[in-house]
Amino acid sequence: MSRTPKFGPAPDPALLDPMERASLDELRAVQLERLKATLRRVWDNVPYYRSKFEAHGVHPDDLKSLADLAKLPFTEKKDLKEDLRKHPPLGSNLIVPLSKITRFASTSGTTGTPYYHAVTAQDYRMWLETTARCFYGAGFTPGRDIGIYVGAMANMFAVGIYMSGTLEYMGIPAFLPGVEAGSERTLRLIHDQGIITALYGFPNYVHYLGSQSEKVLGIPASRLGIRKIAVGGEPGVRTMREALQSTWGAKAYESMGISEVGMMFSECSEQNGMHWIAQEFILPEIIQPETAEVLPLEKGVEGELVVTSLSKEANPLIRYRTK
Repeated sequence: MSRTPKFGPAPDPALLDPMERASLDELRAVQLERLKATLRRVWDNVPYYRSKFEAHGVHPDDLKSLADLAKLPFTEKKDLKEDLRKHPPLGSNLIVPLSKITRFASTSGTTGTPYYHAVTAQDYRMWLETTARCFYGAGFTPGRDIGIYVGAMANMFAVGIYMSGTLEYMGIPAFLPGVEAGSERTLRLIHDQGIITALYGFPNYVHYLGSQSEKVLGIPASRLGIRKIAVGGEPGVRTMREALQSTWGAKAYESMGISEVGMMFSECSEQNGMHWIAQEFILPEIIQPETAEVLPLEKGVEGELVVTSLSKEANPLIRYRTK
């Protein structure tokens, strides 16, 4: 007997937002409009950015095209942490009043001290929208799936806040044990409920969780009814995909984002590379890491990803290096 729940007709998940159907010209126009507005906001309200711009001899009015973004200085994580140290508690690039802040989040801290940042309702919705595109790409479908989130929930980690919220945003009911629940409790939850079909977590833990099913439940994870897995937050997903899919008997899809700006990449049903899914929210560049030369955004180009937030309300980031 199938453990997969049967619900009513599911909505078409192919398109989540009109921007996903926009022509390149339409998209570029939106990006330029939002970029100009963001630069004006930080020039008028953020001494940190205004001083950087003035030191480089640039002004927001100098930006006439998206290519002019290369005239602006970079932002690095060490700059943000130093700014927090000099301007506690939230840094000088916070440009909304406390009344607009709905929550705080942080980076994982895997490369050092976590970076804490404020989140407004608009910022939160942007994260939910881009993450929903990731989940739709992995086949997560309202009216058809019940989800489970097994990633980190504690310590203000941004991914836990946003991933769990996205399932609700999409209209997908979900269990949220997080990694903190431990493998035995989570496996028993999946087994005993018998209705969970879609799972998100970090690839190494998802693989470990599946590998413990025989020990905990006496049956392989492939018999638990999970049919769709979205993973991210760690490198090497492609090399682990076969093991994940074999262990769980489910399709596994890669995604990528950073806590500071949001979800940016995810796979679709083809599982043949990730798509840029934050086109109207985040402007990407690729640079040569040693020389900082801007490289063309075309197939085969390798370099360091640099991102500029186009709609981030609390703490806009300009040319943020993701190294």
